[in-house]
Amino acid sequence: MRRLVTTKKINRFVADSANDMRIGCEAAYGNGKEDDLDAALCTHSECPAPWLGPIACHDYDCALMLPVRRGRPTLRCLTSDLGMPVPGLDVDLSDLDYPILNELRRVAPTSPKGQKRILSIDSIDNPLVYRIRVSSHRGATWIDEAAQVVWLCAARRREEGSDGDAYAWFAQLHGRGHLLPTADDALRDRAEAAIRRQRELRRDLLALLDKGLTAPGEEQCRDLGGWAPCRALVIRGEGAEEIWCALSTRAVDDTFIQPQVRDLLFAALEAHVGSALFEVRTDWPTGPLDWAEIVKLGVRYD
Repeated sequence: MRRLVTTKKINRFVADSANDMRIGCEAAYGNGKEDDLDAALCTHSECPAPWLGPIACHDYDCALMLPVRRGRPTLRCLTSDLGMPVPGLDVDLSDLDYPILNELRRVAPTSPKGQKRILSIDSIDNPLVYRIRVSSHRGATWIDEAAQVVWLCAARRREEGSDGDAYAWFAQLHGRGHLLPTADDALRDRAEAAIRRQRELRRDLLALLDKGLTAPGEEQCRDLGGWAPCRALVIRGEGAEEIWCALSTRAVDDTFIQPQVRDLLFAALEAHVGSALFEVRTDWPTGPLDWAEIVKLGVRYD
């Protein structure tokens, strides 16, 4: 049996996915700003993934970002029962293509409706574990109501009367305390959610900038990811182009946007623009600044 995936291994996956985690920071690397990126590590005492930075902390909630109940395998089930490697953090385990995982996605939104409880784990003190079936294979699912996740906890072929039968296997795992998802599974889920959110913010920022570049002189405004207020303005003059960007320190829900998140977005902006020289400003060319806005100006010369 394969070894269980641990937090240490997940940390290694994070290192392997550094380009994804440091979205748009290629320019920062080239300018000797590694210390700025390292400073983005979260020090919140209750953060389940401090190595992810502030995007893994209380500003980002997996269930809030994905309100529809979804299905995903536990790391133990993925590696030991299905024999699949754990992919990098840029891959959502909810989207993996495998017959029993495809069935899990189908039933997850309405689970446990239409499912039967697994009788080998059926007592008043045991968790409510339900089965799914694909051909001769059976899966054991458990619903995490708080995270809105239907976990595939185990999977095996049905071999009635055999010690290797699926239901005997499920009971063995439960007896050992290895059936239900662990802290590592929650950690992985939050890591994926953090990357999804940062990518969404970056995508919206660059789309806003591109719109400004095609309409110089027109101020562009958008809540990045529906969460972070931002505005951009491009001013073209003789021999030079000014690129203004203002990111708020307050989100639309009045929560605080941590400065490290803004630093990653500004780094993505600088990388996208390329040859411009950027500086922090305390003004805005067409009027007053909101007290919560942080501004950067980039200048490109013809």
